[in-house]
Amino acid sequence: MPPLEVGRPQPTRRHVRENVRLLDDLLSRAILHLDGQEVADVVTEMRAGKLALADLGEDDALILARALACHALLGNIGEEVAGRRRHAEAELEPYDGPPRTLRRAVENLRQEGLAPAEIAAALTAVTISPVLTAHPTEIRRRAVLAREAAITRLMALRRHRLPGDLDRRLEEDLFREVALLWRTRLHRPERITVADEIRNTAAMVRDSILGATEELYADWEDLLPAESRPLQLGSWLGGDRDGHPGVDGTTLMLALQTQARIILNRYSDEVRKLWSELAVSSKLAATGSALNTLAEASPDLSPHRRDEPFRLALETIWDRLSATANRLAGGTWPAKGEPYPEPRAFTADLEIVRDALIEGGGQALVGGRLRSLIQLSRVCGFHILSIDLRQNAEVHERTISELLGAVTAEADYLSLDEAGRVRLLLAELSHARPLRSPFAAYSDETRRELAIMDAAAKAARLYGPGALGSYIVSKAASVSDLLEPLVLMKEAGLGGASPTLGVSPLFETIPDLENASGIIADWLDLHGARAMPGGRAVQEFVLGYSDSNKDGGYLA
Repeated sequence: MPPLEVGRPQPTRRHVRENVRLLDDLLSRAILHLDGQEVADVVTEMRAGKLALADLGEDDALILARALACHALLGNIGEEVAGRRRHAEAELEPYDGPPRTLRRAVENLRQEGLAPAEIAAALTAVTISPVLTAHPTEIRRRAVLAREAAITRLMALRRHRLPGDLDRRLEEDLFREVALLWRTRLHRPERITVADEIRNTAAMVRDSILGATEELYADWEDLLPAESRPLQLGSWLGGDRDGHPGVDGTTLMLALQTQARIILNRYSDEVRKLWSELAVSSKLAATGSALNTLAEASPDLSPHRRDEPFRLALETIWDRLSATANRLAGGTWPAKGEPYPEPRAFTADLEIVRDALIEGGGQALVGGRLRSLIQLSRVCGFHILSIDLRQNAEVHERTISELLGAVTAEADYLSLDEAGRVRLLLAELSHARPLRSPFAAYSDETRRELAIMDAAAKAARLYGPGALGSYIVSKAASVSDLLEPLVLMKEAGLGGASPTLGVSPLFETIPDLENASGIIADWLDLHGARAMPGGRAVQEFVLGYSDSNKDGGYLA
C-alpha cells in the first residue's frame, strides 16, 4: 500500500471492504464457471488456510499462484476506486489544509491579496514535468492493464445509484471482465525489448495521459496567462542508454515517430470533428481575410462548400496534418498540402479559425474542442513527450579520448588531470573544427555514441528542439564530465558552446552526492557555463537515482 499523502483524502475502510468483497466474489464465480468445482474448491480451501502448498501438484500450484495474483490485482483496484470515491466526496466537504489543486492555490493567493500580475508571473515561472523513466520493472502485459482499466471504470460507476436493470447489466459486464482477466496470461514469456517499452508507453500516453492533460488545461484555462505551459511531459524511453545496449539512435527515432503518430492522429480526429461542427455560411456571417486565405488553399472544389470558409480552412489544416504525419510518423495518408514545418505553424492556423469565430460571434462560438486543441498543440507539439538522453560519464570519457587520439598527438586524454581536461574541452568548444574523421576506425562503443548524437540532431531538426529534453550525465563527478557531452553535441551539430540540449549532472553515489555542491559551484563559475543550459537560464541537476539507493539506501 502506498504511503498516506498529507492533505489528500484516504479511502474509507468500509468502501474498500465492499469493493474487495465484490471483486473476490466475482473472481470465485468466474473460476467456478470456467474451470469447474474442483479447481474452485482448491483455490477457496487454500485461501482459507485448509490446504498446504506442499500438498498441491504442479498444475494446482500454478492455478493457485494465478488466482492469488488475480486476487491481489483486484484488491488494488478495489482500494483505488474507493480512494477516488473518497476524493470526490471530500471535494464537497469543508477543508482548510494545503490546496489540492492549482485552482485552489490561485484562489488562496487572491484571498491573501496578491495582485493578478504577481500571480501570473508566478504561474509563468512554474514548470512541472513528470518524466516516464525507461526500462521499467512492470511485468504486466498491456492486455492485463486493459482488463484492469475496464474493471476500474465499471467499479467507479457503482458509486452512482442505478436502476435495477442497469445495475444488473453493470454486474454482468464486471463478471465478464473478471472472467477475461482469469483467462489472460499475466506474464510475458520473454524479456521485453526497447521497442516493446516504447509501444507500451505509447499506449498509456494515448489512452490516459493525453486525456488527463487536456482535462487539466481545460480546468486551468481561465487561470493561466497566454502561452503559459506549466505542465510539460517528459520521457527517457528511447534515449536512456546508460548501461543498456539496446538503446541507440534507432530507438530514439522510433520513440519520436511513435509519439508523433499518436498526437497527429489526435489532432486530425479533432480537426475532423471541428469540420463537422463548423458548417458556418459566409452568407450568414462575415469572415476575416486570414480565414479566407486559409480557405482558398483548400483543394475542395465541392459546390456545397463554396460558402463554408471554416470547413474549407479546416480541410486545408487537415491536409497539412496528413502531410506532416507522412513526414514525421511514417504515414501513408493521401496528403494534398505542404507539411507543417513546426508545431507553432499548426497552432497559428487553429488560432486563425478561433479568431474568426470570435470576430463573427464572440467567445461563445469558439467552444471547448477548439480551445482544448489549441492548448494541446502548444503543450505537445508534434512529439508529446520530450525525450531526455542519458549516458554514463565514463562512456563520454572513453569516447572523447578515442576521438582526440585519432586526430591529435597531445597527451592521452584519460591521463590528464581535471584542469588539463577542462582546458582541452573548452578549446574544442571554442572553434568549429570537426573532431571526428570519416577516415578513422572507431570502436563499436564510439560509433554508437556518435550515431545517437547524430540521431538527436536529426530529431531536433524534424520535430523541433522541444522534442529533446535534457542531456543527463550519470555519475557526474567533475566539471569535465559536463563538458564532454557538449563536445559530442558540437560534433553532431547540436550546438556546443550554445547547445540545443541542456546538460544535467546526475549525482548518484554517496561521494558524488557529498561533492555535488562543489561541482555545481565550479561549473557555474566556469567562463561561459551560464550560456550553456540549452536555451534556458536554468541549470538543472538530478539528486539521487537507483544507484543512490543501492549505495546508501532510501534516505541518502
